[in-house]
Amino acid sequence: MRLLTAAGYARETGDETYVSSSLTKAMTTPVMEACIRHRPPFFSLSGITTAENRFHRYDVGLPALTKAPAFYRSNGFQPPVNGARTAFREAFDTKLGFYDYIAERPALEENFHTYMKSFRLRSPSWLELFPVQERIIKGFNDGNKDGTKDAVLLVDVGGGRGQDIKLFQPQFPHTSGRLILQDLVALRWQSENSMRGIEVQKYDFFTPQSVRGQIRLSK
Repeated sequence: MRLLTAAGYARETGDETYVSSSLTKAMTTPVMEACIRHRPPFFSLSGITTAENRFHRYDVGLPALTKAPAFYRSNGFQPPVNGARTAFREAFDTKLGFYDYIAERPALEENFHTYMKSFRLRSPSWLELFPVQERIIKGFNDGNKDGTKDAVLLVDVGGGRGQDIKLFQPQFPHTSGRLILQDLVALRWQSENSMRGIEVQKYDFFTPQSVRGQIRLSK
């Protein structure tokens, strides 16, 4: 316990008496649990930054990590040229890619999306950092002077559950133009009340984009 105390995971209040620290209390929150289970560092053994060969700790990361040495020895330590054969797929004995794999496992998928949302917890909203009025709304209005109802204002590519595009609506409620959320499994959430006013499209961002000439939020 003294080692854990020194590392900040507990506080010693008396002789062999310990209580939780602010760190361990934080680790009990849903966001921190998701980060521990599903945190992708920004590197990969292959040097390719695709989701399939990023490492996700514990539930996903460690199995793939332990499989990686044998995987790379078997292919002469060459990086994967496509997603057909990766350390992730061999570790989990699956033909599915990462996103398809977690889509069939609700607990893993929930951890992944909770983790992705955690990026915004201590960061300013993109609406505070990007000149929305000048670069998006003004440009849209200038290009849509005839008031075409089908004109697209904003496309959120790989937007998960819409946590970014949903911030746009209350800030600019009177702006015309379609708002589109694109994600591999986005259709699951199109019936949620929070998606009102947002079109939901199933989309793989490794394939050609079907909506052309519009402002996009890319993840």
